Amino acid sequence: MSRIVPFDISYKRIDFIDLLSFIFLLISASSIIVKWTYIIFFEKQHPIIKDDLLNVTLNVSNSFMLFYLVLNLFIKIRFHLLENNRRVDLFDNSFGSTLSDDNTVGYFNNEEMSLGMKKLALNTYESSYHTEGTLSKMLERKLYLYIPLLMIFIISIISNGGKGLIRFAIEISVPIIILSQYVILIFYYLGVKKVNNLFRTVLDNIGHKNLRKDDVPKLLRLIMEYNTTQAWANTHLNSSIFHKNNERVSNKWNEIKERYI
Repeated sequence: MSRIVPFDISYKRIDFIDLLSFIFLLISASSIIVKWTYIIFFEKQHPIIKDDLLNVTLNVSNSFMLFYLVLNLFIKIRFHLLENNRRVDLFDNSFGSTLSDDNTVGYFNNEEMSLGMKKLALNTYESSYHTEGTLSKMLERKLYLYIPLLMIFIISIISNGGKGLIRFAIEISVPIIILSQYVILIFYYLGVKKVNNLFRTVLDNIGHKNLRKDDVPKLLRLIMEYNTTQAWANTHLNSSIFHKNNERVSNKWNEIKERYI
């Protein structure tokens, strides 16, 4: 079966914008390093260019910080809208409804399941299982990528002594956003991991059997908790990490779901 994901192109665009925002962050940090390099190694030999160089590096750094902040806000808004489409497709796939104009094919790995609440629970569990795996890799990657950048921006703020209110507001916003996004990523990962553990417990008790009346609210609670956690985090998962690990995680998922279908 061919895999069709109508909203995939929109997520790829977010990937590109996310990469662009990171490049802007690198340019801003690089301009700060250029300024420090000049002050430490070349100021005495070339004092005549000091004012021009410092002004250029300052303008470049602050401009690209501002570009980063704007793109970061755009990504958050765009991703929130896309997630609404994904959730509608989740219901269509689980219940056979036609709430969405374009539905995915082969996106979920539970096509052998009968339509209904149990399929919705398995589709959500599968999504949550993939999310946990992707987030664990993202946490590790972002730690190595953002710690050096964070140190550069913090040292720059301290060395500048908060000169200029607008400039200070822009400079302080970047490390605050980087830190807050990483903290959100940690709680997102912990929340999804908790949901997966609860899904495993509830579904293990159900096994291959049909749902009983008291199983429905238990599964609905977990479905809502996962989607609420996603909405709270509003964090785009790294597609390159997802696709790199997709086959391995999907194979593990196929082994897990055999206990429930």
